[in-house]
Amino acid sequence: MMPSLAASNADDPPPPRAFNQPPLPSLFSSLPIDIAWNILVRVPKRYRPILACVSKKFCYLVRSPEIHRIRSLLGKDSLYICFSDQNTRRNTLNWFYLHRYWFTLRRIENYPTENQLAAAANLVFPYDYDPNPSAIAIVGDKIFVIGGFRGDEIQAESFDLKTQTWEQARDPEYKWPWDHSKSAVSLDKKVYALLSHEQIAVQYDTRDGSCGSFELPKGDDWCEAGVCVAENVLYVYYARFGLMWFDSELMLWRVVNGLSDLKKIRCVGMAEYYGKMAVLWEESSGDSGERKEIWCRMIALGRSEVGIHGTAETAQLLGSVLLGYRMECCLSVSD
Repeated sequence: MMPSLAASNADDPPPPRAFNQPPLPSLFSSLPIDIAWNILVRVPKRYRPILACVSKKFCYLVRSPEIHRIRSLLGKDSLYICFSDQNTRRNTLNWFYLHRYWFTLRRIENYPTENQLAAAANLVFPYDYDPNPSAIAIVGDKIFVIGGFRGDEIQAESFDLKTQTWEQARDPEYKWPWDHSKSAVSLDKKVYALLSHEQIAVQYDTRDGSCGSFELPKGDDWCEAGVCVAENVLYVYYARFGLMWFDSELMLWRVVNGLSDLKKIRCVGMAEYYGKMAVLWEESSGDSGERKEIWCRMIALGRSEVGIHGTAETAQLLGSVLLGYRMECCLSVSD
């Protein structure tokens, strides 16, 4: 008996797909977009650049404001702000005994766009290690400290946020004056330290200890915490010029457009927070002469062919600290 046409067709291999025919959708791509977002928000942020290269859809998903909104609801990101007690410096005249206090920026419950300062656990440094004249930045899930001393040698160490332990890192290739560093950030597994006297940014590669440098804008000074990285772009804040970003293709500094109403402030801290830039500053408190207020503005950044444009939200009062506290750095941490 001759087999039926349907049976013979079922046994035949499928015809080859035309060259210009789009590939069949993958299992992940066929998921509803809200489910895809809820999966991607649980992937560590350091893997986003890799996911953005998978396809146009992946690039859209990981760069969408919606993924930041969902991460905010889940409390995935944290912002740590370090204050130093200047009274201890005056009392001891020794950098080693300069007390530092850490606070974290948290979302107010039931108000996903409102923030407040909350006390955080202090980072305990090794007893024979002086971290004060150092560059401190987060790379992945580790905090790197470059420039502290053990004996006469400049050291680099890392603090594992998961295991809560310290370990030795690769020593810097060059003995830059890390004690002149006012602030540091990380980009592409490198730590960038801003050296005030030399007016340069020094980079330290955490993988092999190699170093490099490039110039900072001339003509003005910046405060210690006025530097951050957002969407793989390096930003600095100058009271005279405002917010600036480093164009790595042209190797020059450019001003962020659209922020003419941003208050000209001296003591400022910056960090990426749920897809926006958090800009923090200090103001004197009208109620008491013993404390000062900490304010914050969230800035949405967008890039085009002509440069980077910023849109600042309304300023928000986060809380207050003692008058002798000085803002030193802001560290952005993500699950």
